[in-house]
Amino acid sequence: MNRQRFNEYRATVKDRCGLHAVLEGFGLAIDAANKFKCFVHDDKKPSARINPDGTTWTCFACGARGDAIDAAIELGGFGHREAVEYLARCCGLGTFHEYCGEFKKQAKLAVAYVDLNTLTKEQRAHLIRAARNQFGGSVDKVAQRCVELVMNKRIREA
Repeated sequence: MNRQRFNEYRATVKDRCGLHAVLEGFGLAIDAANKFKCFVHDDKKPSARINPDGTTWTCFACGARGDAIDAAIELGGFGHREAVEYLARCCGLGTFHEYCGEFKKQAKLAVAYVDLNTLTKEQRAHLIRAARNQFGGSVDKVAQRCVELVMNKRIREA
């Protein structure tokens, strides 16, 4: 597993999954002041609070603190990777492997775009004409088709 890519995936999950929603999803009651009963120790009254930034929590009784992933690890009994993927599924993101696949697809499109810029004016015109004929002029579809044609090396000299 590529650690850097997993860290990017983890950051995306944290951005998409709000801490408030994660805690409520595990059945914790959160009051108007963003306080809740700490799940790390046996709490009789709310002693933990979601911090003002909304991404971390702190318990003022036992000193525990963390983010949405830490909460999922503690409340769900997950390992780190399992907690990240569980939250990703809850937020509608794909698995880490799906995320990597999308990343690779974007990288290929970026390379193809660079190749597209190296074409002569006549080749570009031919490519755009061919794509417009196929998709009826939709700008996004024409651009994507141009990139696909470059990637598949189906370019003819004009």
